[in-house]
Amino acid sequence: MRRKNVDVLLKVRSARESRALADLGAARHEVNGLESKLEEATSNLAHLVMSGARNVDHAKNLATQRSSSVARLRQINDSLLLAQFRETETRDKWITANRDKDISQRLVNRQEQEFADTATREGRKETEDLSRGRLTIRGSAMNKGESS
Repeated sequence: MRRKNVDVLLKVRSARESRALADLGAARHEVNGLESKLEEATSNLAHLVMSGARNVDHAKNLATQRSSSVARLRQINDSLLLAQFRETETRDKWITANRDKDISQRLVNRQEQEFADTATREGRKETEDLSRGRLTIRGSAMNKGESS
C-alpha cells in the first residue's frame, strides 16, 4: 500500500513536471513572437522617422503614425515583459516539480533499500535460527548417545 502511494505521488509529480515544461515552452514561444514584433515595430518606427525627415509635407501624418508606433512599441514591450515574467514563473514551477520528483525518487530508493535490508536481516536470522536448530538437534543426539 505504501509503495502504491509513492508510485501515485511520483506520477503526479511527473505530470506536474511535464505540464510545467509544456508551459515553459509555450511561454518561450510567446516571448520569441513578441521579440519579433518588437523588432518589426522598431524597424517601422526607424523607417517612419527617416521618411519624416525627407518629407516635410507629410510631417503631421508621420507624427501621428510615430505616436501610434511608439504606443504600439510600448504595448509590445509591456507584453514582452509580461511574457518574460510568465516564462520565469513557469521555469520556477518546472524547477520545483523537478526537485519534488528528485526528492520522491530518493524516498522511493530509501524505502526500497529499507525493504532489501529488512529482507536480508530476516534471511540471516532465519539462517542463524536453522543453524542453531541443527546444533541443538545434534547436541541432543550426542547427549542421548553418551547416556546410553
